Amino acid sequence: MVSFLYSEKSLLFLIAYRTIKKSIKSDDEIAVVANLLVNESVFTIQIIREDWYTHLNTSLTYFEGLEDYETCQNIKELLDCL
Repeated sequence: MVSFLYSEKSLLFLIAYRTIKKSIKSDDEIAVVANLLVNESVFTIQIIREDWYTHLNTSLTYFEGLEDYETCQNIKELLDCL
């Protein structure tokens, strides 16, 4: 599972951005990023509201490194909503 998470960082950061954005609009306290089925067990990746800002800043740094400035701009706009 760890190798999957590492190899799919871009996808997970994008999904986290989208779920945080949706959670802000819905006034939720938790953004559920993914449910992973591993050996008949389900693992839920979720981010609580208190950690959204930190996570989005980490995502911003990640996408800056990829020079994906469109995604960076989207993240910055979402950070302004927090």
